[in-house]
Amino acid sequence: MSRVYVPCNLCGDAGQLVSLWTVPDRHWAPDACFNLVYCKKCSLVYLNPRPEAQELERHYPSFTFNRPSVDSPVAFFWRLRQIERFRNKGKLLDVGCGNGGFLAFMQQRGWDISGLDNAPAGVSIAKELLGDRVLLTTLKEASYPSNHFDVVSLFEVLEHVPDPSSELKEINRILKPGGLLCLSVPNFASWERVLFAKWWNGLDAPRHLYQFAPHTLEKLLQAADFEILELKSVNACEIQVNRKRIDYCQESLRFFLRDIGLYPQKTVEANPYSEPPTETKSRSRWKSGVNFFERIIFYPFWLFNRITDRDNTLWACGQKRKAI
Repeated sequence: MSRVYVPCNLCGDAGQLVSLWTVPDRHWAPDACFNLVYCKKCSLVYLNPRPEAQELERHYPSFTFNRPSVDSPVAFFWRLRQIERFRNKGKLLDVGCGNGGFLAFMQQRGWDISGLDNAPAGVSIAKELLGDRVLLTTLKEASYPSNHFDVVSLFEVLEHVPDPSSELKEINRILKPGGLLCLSVPNFASWERVLFAKWWNGLDAPRHLYQFAPHTLEKLLQAADFEILELKSVNACEIQVNRKRIDYCQESLRFFLRDIGLYPQKTVEANPYSEPPTETKSRSRWKSGVNFFERIIFYPFWLFNRITDRDNTLWACGQKRKAI
């Protein structure tokens, strides 16, 4: 395994780090463990030491990309409403566009779209839909012109990139003055994370290199010269496709129960986009009973999260400052 120690991406400090937990890759490689640290100077939480690119490839299986559904997911309409509260039409870049489903949806609604991703399987599907409007590359390597886009979106992306600070500064460069940045990340300050601690599904080590709370995300955006228009917590089901309101809680509970031996272990998680395997009637009844009790417990918890603005995902909109 090849790993490297990195300083804090927010404040640059490397000497005031506190180890929080050692967590495994609970989805694809449970034998691999990673260290999550907390910066005492600025409160940013991240993996340290960090897996290098070759090791990370093992934790990104390519078969998780399917073709977009014919019917537009509800989450796409939610994203559209949030974006069009601040901008109506123009040039939109989706960073981490996956299979291109959201870009195709936005193109149908009059947007001039572009996208990029570094996952070949996803980009291959996206190119069939959108052609050369989608690139297999990183944002830095794409080298878009300055002051070019009206909107840049990153849905569940920033926590994956090795250098979030530089990523946001590059986005600021390619946005037009007054241009809009819209992004979502897991909320490390959520009540779900407080409840489940190292079993929280939002940790998703090692794919999530960083964990953001409202104050650390706000500092990163301000450091990249964005004026924050909106920063709030929402449920992952609003933004992500095929999510239910209590999915994070249910998955986190499974992780905890597996660790204490009360739930079946998995060596490799099945493709989350595929059809579930056929189950016996007795196991199906057992799972239905468990889901019933989880709904009784977790739906009131979700409502409490929403009321207190401590749900599992952060949604932020920032505007590039106009030149004076």
